[in-house]
Amino acid sequence: MPEEKPGRGSVDPASSMMPPCPLCGRAGPFPTFDSHPPRAANPCVYLRCPSCDLIFLSRPPLLEEVRVYYDRVSRDQEANVEFHGKALRTGHGLLERIESRIPKGRFLDVGAGPGYYVEAAAQRGWEAYGVDPIADDQAGVPGLRMFRGTLEEAGYPEGFFDACLIQQALSHMSAPTATLKQIFRNLRRGGIFLIVAPNFVRGFPRRRLTDWEDLTRAKHLYVFTRSTLRRIVENAGFRTLSVSSEQPILSGRPVDALRKAGLSPLADWVKRSFRGPVRGLRTLAGRLVPGPCSLVLSEKP
Repeated sequence: MPEEKPGRGSVDPASSMMPPCPLCGRAGPFPTFDSHPPRAANPCVYLRCPSCDLIFLSRPPLLEEVRVYYDRVSRDQEANVEFHGKALRTGHGLLERIESRIPKGRFLDVGAGPGYYVEAAAQRGWEAYGVDPIADDQAGVPGLRMFRGTLEEAGYPEGFFDACLIQQALSHMSAPTATLKQIFRNLRRGGIFLIVAPNFVRGFPRRRLTDWEDLTRAKHLYVFTRSTLRRIVENAGFRTLSVSSEQPILSGRPVDALRKAGLSPLADWVKRSFRGPVRGLRTLAGRLVPGPCSLVLSEKP
């Protein structure tokens, strides 16, 4: 199915002074993507590269804004037991995709936040590491190897990891291309890289662009389609194995609803009984119908 093209808008004159597009290298000026006028407290607008369709903020938030916002988000997530359980289930599902390709070894989660996916990897027998600018082993699990800072600052050796995950974090990174190239160096030859990011499709919520409160400008610095996400991964040197979209109705939410209703035994039975068929439907639907999340599974050749 053809992918939706981002909308077109007037050219932002100030964008001629911006650095080139981080995906294709085209120089500005760039047309404005978001047609709604920005709020006075939020002077940023989203631009679109006419060559590759990457959507990005005209002015990234200040580092202090980012730290304040994500410190608050992490505290909220840490105090939310329900979120912790859901994040662990999501992590196990993503790790199953990786384990279908390679045996367990060293695993790295970039943009790990409180470390829930690192915790899931450790539970499955991986030697698990996590990197995040605000990481502080907030999952509270002994033995998690969490580094507070950037991937470059962590200083891992070349070829050190067998698998790497970025789950809903690339669009928040100020230098996504540099981060992906660093991941490429840190993975061994044949290592697996799985990335999940919001997918721009028709009906992408306006509130995720400029209709935010002031500090939430720190949320998405970039907005990817399936094609732009695949391209930025391949530009870093990876070979794509599969591209798909997660479908909400097939991604475990009915099971979560049963648990919320106090029907955990029934939820467990549904999960055990329908895991195979649902996984097949999810894979087929994700390849045919663009969903709210894109998944690119790749390897280091």
